Amino acid sequence: MTILTFFARPLIAPPVPGPIGNVPRRSQPTTLVEPDPQAEAQGVNLGLRFGVMRAGRILGVSFWRHSADMNGPHIGSLWQLDGTGVAHAHFPPMDMVQGWNSVRFNEPFECNPTSPTQPVYLVASALTNSFSLTDNFFNNQLAGAWDHENQTVIAGGGIGGTHPLAPNLFVPAANIPTDGLSGNGLFAYGGNNFPNQSYQNRNYYVDVLFETE
Repeated sequence: MTILTFFARPLIAPPVPGPIGNVPRRSQPTTLVEPDPQAEAQGVNLGLRFGVMRAGRILGVSFWRHSADMNGPHIGSLWQLDGTGVAHAHFPPMDMVQGWNSVRFNEPFECNPTSPTQPVYLVASALTNSFSLTDNFFNNQLAGAWDHENQTVIAGGGIGGTHPLAPNLFVPAANIPTDGLSGNGLFAYGGNNFPNQSYQNRNYYVDVLFETE
């Protein structure tokens, strides 16, 4: 059984599996904190739209937190594309650090794609009080495998791709909607609401902990 986590740069070999919540990550946002009074006052739920092409389970959520993001709660969630929440977990406030933080759900969410060309589409999110982001990250409109360590969409790794990561997770083309939802980096103000808005193809550095069968 293999434990993987998913984020971006072309890579030569698949990422090295590591224990949940302790996977080394090299990538971080280019804008560490973007001031936003609405996010500070109401909270903002930052998300990632992705697809699962191989049977497995979502164990939890990770996100990149800046030390200035002091106010909680911080909640990791998993959503279906119609806005139905299927899993939620609170990040332990005393354990959080600047950088990548992970939390596991009480029960994993099972993913069973019917075929490699009919993936399960989901949105992972993290409720926070500030934006850590990279602008124009998803400008490449081609679908691709999702390299979790380097936060890169790998060309040729989408549906039917041949890259080593292709059987697991990928991000759809940012400009092509799935079930009416477009964009890959997503957000929503006002607490733990379903993130369904996008802006400037941003990446908000939210990820999932995924385990293959």
